[in-house]
Amino acid sequence: MPIYDQSFRRYTGERHLKALWWPVAWFTFRPILRRKLVWIIIGLFILYLGGLSVGFIVSAKVSEHMSEKNTQDAMRTVRRERLPIFDANLELGTIFYVVMQPLKGLLWLLVLIAGAGAISSDRRYNAFPLYFSRPLKPWHYTVGKILGIAVIPLAAMLLCQWIIGLQFIAYYLPPSALLTELPAFFMAAVYAVILCGFIAAIMASISSMAKSARVAGVAFLCFFVLLEKVIPLLASSSGISALLSLSPLHSMDVIGRALLSPDMGNIKSSVDTGALSLTASVASIVAYLAVFLSLLRKNLRVVEVVK
Repeated sequence: MPIYDQSFRRYTGERHLKALWWPVAWFTFRPILRRKLVWIIIGLFILYLGGLSVGFIVSAKVSEHMSEKNTQDAMRTVRRERLPIFDANLELGTIFYVVMQPLKGLLWLLVLIAGAGAISSDRRYNAFPLYFSRPLKPWHYTVGKILGIAVIPLAAMLLCQWIIGLQFIAYYLPPSALLTELPAFFMAAVYAVILCGFIAAIMASISSMAKSARVAGVAFLCFFVLLEKVIPLLASSSGISALLSLSPLHSMDVIGRALLSPDMGNIKSSVDTGALSLTASVASIVAYLAVFLSLLRKNLRVVEVVK
């Protein structure tokens, strides 16, 4: 007898796996690696790392033929043109902030490709009744899907941070800096976790609202692109800088500045946050998460009609 013709009941037998979200995360993550577009995006990450590595070499060569003052002025001028050229006068937190700004675009594309069909495919094939007739609970499913979507983007971000951070230490700092700079590595990792977790949660929620990956992908792009473009225009025309908190890009940038403490006098950010406060940014991100996770939970309740 099909499960939808039976009364709703959960599996109560023995099981050998305590972390029930793990199989969901694993079987969400595995198909992602088979997609060519994912490897193309990873290739772009590698090219970006290669460009930054060349920048270290250029900076080192320039410093050999110019005085320290001239080198510092020249490097600052280049960075003000948003070119990622670093020297010994920067702190590691500033470098992490500069490095992660261009990666956000690649991060959104990677999450889009990885997560557009993560839940929409389960809706299309009516797999929820089968999932939730087992000891799997909705929160297990939710955590597993978000982790499965976020693991590749997060790994790419952390790898970029560590490679660039180790190169900076090798060029400009003594070996003991591996220990003294650990707080900067830790704060950069926290920022990467927040960023990847937030975008993956939004993608999972939007995917749960659609029955096809194409529709979910278009909705995801519209959400981020429209907010990124429209909200700054509204804030500028109204003169209310707090409206920028409604843009996840601007709010995340403010959180990144708070965590990494970049020297904004030596760099030029690609995101103009104006007078946006950290409190408003954190409140906006938490509110977005609460709304989208509640929508995701609501969309998973459709299986309970078999009770």
